[in-house]
Amino acid sequence: MIERLSEGMAGGAKKYSQIKNVLFGIELVLTLLFLYIMATQGPSVWIRNFVEITSRNPWVQTAVYFLVFGAVYAAVTFTLDMYQGYSLEKKFSLSTQTFGGWLLDYSKKLLVGGTIFFILIEALYLFLRNFAATWWIWTAIFWIIFTIVLSRVAPVVILPLFFKVKPLSDDDLRTRLMSLAEKCGSKVNGVFEIDLSKKTVKANAALAGLGKTRRVLLGDTMLKEYTHDEIEAVLAHELGHHKKGHIMKLLVFGAAANFIGFYIASLVFNALSWRLNLRGVSDLAGFPFLLLIFFFFALVMMPVQNGLSRKFEREADRFALEITGNPGAFISMMGKLGDQNLADREPNRFIEIFLYDHPPIGKRLKAAEEYKTKH
Repeated sequence: MIERLSEGMAGGAKKYSQIKNVLFGIELVLTLLFLYIMATQGPSVWIRNFVEITSRNPWVQTAVYFLVFGAVYAAVTFTLDMYQGYSLEKKFSLSTQTFGGWLLDYSKKLLVGGTIFFILIEALYLFLRNFAATWWIWTAIFWIIFTIVLSRVAPVVILPLFFKVKPLSDDDLRTRLMSLAEKCGSKVNGVFEIDLSKKTVKANAALAGLGKTRRVLLGDTMLKEYTHDEIEAVLAHELGHHKKGHIMKLLVFGAAANFIGFYIASLVFNALSWRLNLRGVSDLAGFPFLLLIFFFFALVMMPVQNGLSRKFEREADRFALEITGNPGAFISMMGKLGDQNLADREPNRFIEIFLYDHPPIGKRLKAAEEYKTKH
């Protein structure tokens, strides 16, 4: 009976992952087609002409253009977002939300994401208007600073918009996790519980924030199903990223990638924008073309970034095994997490290289089993 149940869960995880991968591919193609049509078939020029009628102020023109552009894109992708975020999760019994609850969250994400994107676009066109030759340098610098600020405020400003966050009531577990953080030399400003169960049956935990906002976040779905040893193994993994300097390394990598990406965008835009009859680099009608360049650059960088991330995840796993001295708890935790989140334990190698920023559960379990045998 147990073996049949395990096989059924594995089959469900494989099917769930395959559907997610197909949807990812559909989203890529849909986004590519949308940007191509907007950039080359006239819609972007129409929007630009419309916003120039509404105002002569360049800040207002950028804002109106973004609102129209964003609304059209949201309308094009809504059905896919709904299936991926709601219908699929319901189909595999992973979601605990009503459709109304999902729609409210979706609206919040549009507002939050739209606000963030709006700030970035206004900054981008400020630099395009005033620094036509070096805009890519100033945009990359702004992007990096903005990302750091966002990482700092996200746990205390953005997360509470979607989840109820409260201090962990389990004093023994809180003391244990804070002691582990201190042992690892990482300053943590509290351990908090988030009500994941209101929306999903999946389990998750994180060490989020920077500086004074750094905190341990534990989903109530994990608190209900996992032992203290297993939760400690989860946090040990997260602390491993800080101990090994992965956060700073990823920041440096991201900064370098940003500079390269914006420089390439500048070269390609200057070389090809004349084909679109644009008035210059700051012409709002060229926005979809810029996004198209970033789209292809991100696609090329995806396996590189994911490969680096998988390397760091393996190092953090090893750190967790060493600092806790309890490979059994790590193995049981990883097995539970994979089953609860319907993770494909052995994905196709190409899919792993291109899409996975964590090693597959199967490989992580194998590495932990080997560590346990040796030690």
